[in-house]
Amino acid sequence: MALTFFFEEAELTSATARFVGIANCAIGTYAYIKEQHPDRIAYVGAVARSVRVKKRVSLTADAERLLRVSWQTEAAAGVAKAVSEPGFQRISSHTLPVQAYYAIFNSLRALAATSGFIDVDARHARFHEDFGRNRAARLPTPWNVRLAGDPRSPASTSLSPPLTPTIGFNPMERRHAAVEYVWMALLIARRWKLREAIENWIARNPKTKAGKPRKGVTPGAVRGIAADLYPTTLLDFIYELRRQANYETADEYFSEADDDDVERFHEGLLGITDCALMSFESWLSLYVGKVEYCSVSQR
Repeated sequence: MALTFFFEEAELTSATARFVGIANCAIGTYAYIKEQHPDRIAYVGAVARSVRVKKRVSLTADAERLLRVSWQTEAAAGVAKAVSEPGFQRISSHTLPVQAYYAIFNSLRALAATSGFIDVDARHARFHEDFGRNRAARLPTPWNVRLAGDPRSPASTSLSPPLTPTIGFNPMERRHAAVEYVWMALLIARRWKLREAIENWIARNPKTKAGKPRKGVTPGAVRGIAADLYPTTLLDFIYELRRQANYETADEYFSEADDDDVERFHEGLLGITDCALMSFESWLSLYVGKVEYCSVSQR
């Protein structure tokens, strides 16, 4: 595909650049999902082969409730794309990360309520760390992809399973292989997570050894913080989009990005959400059985 720019005559603003980069990561990751798993039934089978469940359990009331919340939230997230009106899609872009994240999060909570691997009422950060350290590796791509290392130096980071992205590509371009957008989504998320980890470290260590107020963090300290940070997954990417949309900025969602970029953002994020729910619910159904899982939607 030829190099495609997202603007013609309009001035490139930082808000527009951020939105287009995020949209490209979203649609690129979804393209990778379709590239690796063109058949949905085969994907469910891949989850069954990847995950081992030792014994069947009954579906809890908590799990049923959380599944319904997840499904309703996913349905709400898809309204703007279903209506397919550019102005409505643009306005809805700001809330889409919130809906996508909570659809995914509540599906994961339903799995937790069934399997018991983590307290269903644990904080978001606890779920993210548990998923990155203990759950992601058991799923098919791309939900098993984890990024470790210092994101300030992309060449020093490591991907598990080992993918082969091109280091240093521009996320505002559309010409790259789908797998590279998975890597970039994780790299962006890890940069955000590292920034937060550094801020938390400074809050816990406000003074230097000499007793003076800390003005910054040494490179060595940052390397240590990055090394201690759990592996980054797509769950972190979706969460950070949600957190920033809720608490930090709305500028990129009301930028001068083309309608095509807005539509691609919706398609990509909804596709990632769909894949996440397939992953977690397929896992859950191995615990409770297909009949009991399917019966939830009938009750």
